Amino acid sequence: MDYIVWLPEYSVGVAEIDYQHKELLNFMNYAINHCTGNKREEMKFFNKTVDSAIENLTNHFSTEEKIMEKTNYPKYNEHKKEHDKITEELIVMIEGIKNGTVELELAEVISFLKNWILNHIPQYDKEAKEYFLKGYEK
Repeated sequence: MDYIVWLPEYSVGVAEIDYQHKELLNFMNYAINHCTGNKREEMKFFNKTVDSAIENLTNHFSTEEKIMEKTNYPKYNEHKKEHDKITEELIVMIEGIKNGTVELELAEVISFLKNWILNHIPQYDKEAKEYFLKGYEK
């Protein structure tokens, strides 16, 4: 079941970026379906998927940043700072969970990520849409 649904207004008009955004939402739906309340099962799921999820997220950020650099997007530094900030926050959270200093609350991790993505796309990515389109054509 999909709890987070892709909406047309999330589109930035670039198939690759839209696909990556959809994949992030699909992963969150997949993760939500593993929120069982059973800590052992949730930790097993977390350990199995967290590295590839972070890799997909950072690859997505790289895609956007390359296009923004290529097109001299005037708010590139601000946008990149947002990417760097969420990446750092996630890494700190993940390291804490892996080393046992932070208890895994899978639903909270997914909620945190969902809120960030669903705020980031309209606030930052849609604002860069013109540059994404221009950069992807070249």
